[in-house]
Amino acid sequence: MREADRLLGTLAAERGYPAESPEQLLESLSVRHAQAIGGYRQLHTEAERARAGHVDTDRLREALLGAHPLFEELVRAQPHDRALRRRRQRQRLHRPAVLRSS
Repeated sequence: MREADRLLGTLAAERGYPAESPEQLLESLSVRHAQAIGGYRQLHTEAERARAGHVDTDRLREALLGAHPLFEELVRAQPHDRALRRRRQRQRLHRPAVLRSS
């Protein structure tokens, strides 16, 4: 559960969402992912409960299933992904041949 919470937080941060605190991350995600944020809130809550030793298998399962839509939205290709890929390609092409490894 904690790993799923950490994974979603990391993925959101890599997508550019501010992640200085869990509350700020939830607030930022809720702007673009209002329909899917409830599942992540539940996942985060259950991860905190699990850290405290309160484990309910059914609630954990429901939290994981509820967070899946947000995960899908975050891993789906975004419009800015294409531009970022092109920029990285150009940077690779302009590096000296000695530095090119891929």
